[in-house]
Amino acid sequence: MNKLLALSVGSISLIAGKLKIMGGINYFKKHEEIALNDKTILITGGTDGIGWETAKKLSKAKSIIIAGRNVERIKSELLNHKNIQFMYLDLNDLDNVQDFCQKFKKTQNKLDILINNAGIYNLEFKLTKQGFEQNFGVNYLSPFLLTYNLLDQITNEQESRIIFVASRAHTDSPRQVDFNLYLNQEPIPYPWHKIYAISKLANVYEASSFANYLKNTNIKVYTLHPGVVRTNMLNQFKFHSFLAPIVWYFTKTPEQGSVTSIFLATQPNQKLKNGYYYKDCIPKYLKEDNNLLFDNTIKLFKKFGYIK
Repeated sequence: MNKLLALSVGSISLIAGKLKIMGGINYFKKHEEIALNDKTILITGGTDGIGWETAKKLSKAKSIIIAGRNVERIKSELLNHKNIQFMYLDLNDLDNVQDFCQKFKKTQNKLDILINNAGIYNLEFKLTKQGFEQNFGVNYLSPFLLTYNLLDQITNEQESRIIFVASRAHTDSPRQVDFNLYLNQEPIPYPWHKIYAISKLANVYEASSFANYLKNTNIKVYTLHPGVVRTNMLNQFKFHSFLAPIVWYFTKTPEQGSVTSIFLATQPNQKLKNGYYYKDCIPKYLKEDNNLLFDNTIKLFKKFGYIK
């Protein structure tokens, strides 16, 4: 009897744990959605993983542009989605980000929803083409420049929005972060997991700062944690074979990981909290740094000539 009870409790705990990992009851809930038939959507890192799942789920849109480096991953899939197109974008190179923005403005009449989905998690120290720490450069600097340079393309309409895919890992950043180390290309005194966390904290700050910057417009800004998802980012961790089934069970599929991105892209803006960090479709908090990182980033890009 005791064994049966323990087995029952264990099974229920496993099922409940899996449901929580998937996003709880919000994974199954339906929510009010805006009309997408007149919307143009840009998704970075859209050739696989969460980005591609997000693109497919938003395929009712008039036009979806997925930006990344490897179209070969989804070339055959694009044949089945006539309204999804690919544009080359290398977030490791600020010059390429600048060129991308110019090409986008020449080929697209407008932008309604921008989803900064692309990101990396380096387990060793690397630099971007311009010499910035790569986690910070790809996860924060390039999305910032992309967003800032496309602001004049984003329609000042009721349902326009910008979304940054961050991570719960931002809570693992040091209590006091000196972002000048990253902006000034100085040596980084943190281990790799802290460096990634800091880049994601920067995402959370840029969402609230862009929300404040755009407060007199109709454009809203959000950030989110997609969950721990089975993507190429997770695959780089070499788990022992006996742990693989556990990791598989307690992580999300890319489709499950896209749920909060889709929620923030389609829920009416008036029902969302501007500048907030979301987890499993729930607003958690507004995290601000009084625009300090935002202002210093603007100064950096002006110094390098990327913005005027």
